[in-house]
Amino acid sequence: MKAVIVHADGRRIDLSGGVDPDTYAELENTSYSRRSPALWCGSCGGTVYIRHGYRRKDELFGAHHDAGSCDSRLVIRPAGMSDEHKCQAEHQAIAARHAGHDANLEVTTTGRTRVDVVIDGTVGIEVQRSALSKAAAADRTARSVAAGLRSVTWFTARTSDPQWIGHVPGYRTTTPMELWKHLPKPRSATAAGLRIVEAVLCGERRPCFHQRGSCPRHIPWDEPWLGLLVDDVVEGLAAGQIRPVRLGRFVQLLSTVSISLYEELTGKPLSYDAGRPKMALAPSDRQECDRDFRVPGNAPADLRAWFEAEQQRVAQQREEHDRALLDEQMGRARAQRHLGTEIQRRQQLAAVAQQRPPGTRIMLALQPRPRGLPVRPRPLLHPARLHKPASPCSAMSPAPAFICYAQ
Repeated sequence: MKAVIVHADGRRIDLSGGVDPDTYAELENTSYSRRSPALWCGSCGGTVYIRHGYRRKDELFGAHHDAGSCDSRLVIRPAGMSDEHKCQAEHQAIAARHAGHDANLEVTTTGRTRVDVVIDGTVGIEVQRSALSKAAAADRTARSVAAGLRSVTWFTARTSDPQWIGHVPGYRTTTPMELWKHLPKPRSATAAGLRIVEAVLCGERRPCFHQRGSCPRHIPWDEPWLGLLVDDVVEGLAAGQIRPVRLGRFVQLLSTVSISLYEELTGKPLSYDAGRPKMALAPSDRQECDRDFRVPGNAPADLRAWFEAEQQRVAQQREEHDRALLDEQMGRARAQRHLGTEIQRRQQLAAVAQQRPPGTRIMLALQPRPRGLPVRPRPLLHPARLHKPASPCSAMSPAPAFICYAQ
């Protein structure tokens, strides 16, 4: 039986013979939910989700939410690169080697990521041709950096902007896609997407926000960095002369000269943090626990009776837990309302006490504090205005029922 996964956008992904690296990465980072599925089995039409294998970490498996009688094995294995993908990765590896650096292709990290090009073991370059989401790109970047890479830069030859542009370090080439079917000559592929910072007078490019009229200050102004080649970007990344930084709301690639100029003009440091890595795939326990488990029709009667009893026991435990949680929430709400009422009452009595003539004693009755409530604050009266009467309050029990305040 042919193993096929149907995507929500209508694509039928044939799993026989493996899938290309872009499709593999897309499936690995596809968000799934039983209520709003994104993948279906091509054999039975049931919804599926993706999970990693327990032994073969480089393989993915399409697991049914409710398999039923479907015996299709949805095994997703990465195949070799496409010609365009391979040419784009090899072109950047050759550019790094011409600059005197060591470059390797298809490097697998401890963070379960496979980086297309790794330069000197510290700088990674990911060639992406499919429509990968920004969340998936950010997660793969964080996992690769956590695995030991200093930085990971994304590269694309698409004419339209991918979702991850501006959210992870990346740049693009303006060389048409059809020219990447064969390996281009060195220093022939153009690059775009990098920025350069220059100092301009405040008010020259935009209205001055310091003062009205002329302003003698200089501010940083970033513009597109034109005239670059892919070889120049790779050499700059490998030598550390081009670094990713967060400039405003977006992540940009800047030269070290531009970074120094920006920090000198603003006094603020520029940096980029890939963030904490998440799991490549969410654990499948939650999805498997939500499945409607069934006992086969030919199962023994005692097994069916035990299974039904277990289901009833679990349902009863869930109901008791939900009921106890609701009672606890309602108790907290009642305690909060009581606390608010008591504070308002004491504030009103304190206001009345301030309006009475001096020397008048005000008796504030103490009420028992409900269990679980924090200690209530005392009335806000100055310590110098507190009066300790000698009688009759001094003759009361050690736990007096009243507190006397004097004005």
